Amino acid sequence: MTGRHKWSVEDDKAALEAYLEKSSRAGARKIAERLGIPADSFWMRICNFQYLATGIKGYKNYAAQSRLVWEGYRNQALAKSKDKVEPGIPTAVVDLAMDNEWSAARAWCEYKELTQTEVAQRMGMTQGAYAQLEGRKTLRKKIAKALDIHESQLDF
Repeated sequence: MTGRHKWSVEDDKAALEAYLEKSSRAGARKIAERLGIPADSFWMRICNFQYLATGIKGYKNYAAQSRLVWEGYRNQALAKSKDKVEPGIPTAVVDLAMDNEWSAARAWCEYKELTQTEVAQRMGMTQGAYAQLEGRKTLRKKIAKALDIHESQLDF
């Protein structure tokens, strides 16, 4: 294909689907040809979703549209899983709390790579208000909901 391809949201959704299906490079090439997209560009978009999904720090070179498509997918997945919160506490969360003398909520935030501002927004409050309450147990249910964890996972 010659010329520069103008990426549509549908193209990014196709790349996301290819990523989720763990398409091989050859499989991605076939999809790209079917869609009339340059194969290398399509593979690059699939890699963007890998970076976004794995949270590789420092990599900021993905297209803004890819990030929006990813966040839409992630938000849908979170909405579907709201009732499927897994009980239990990962060892890494406990280690963060114990090694740093942090509250369980603070350890979960670090583990999930969420800032106080992000959790506060999910709870409908300011970062300052959240910071004052983070160590208290009175808002455990609300904090657990904002972190997408079960309330009992804040008890350790």
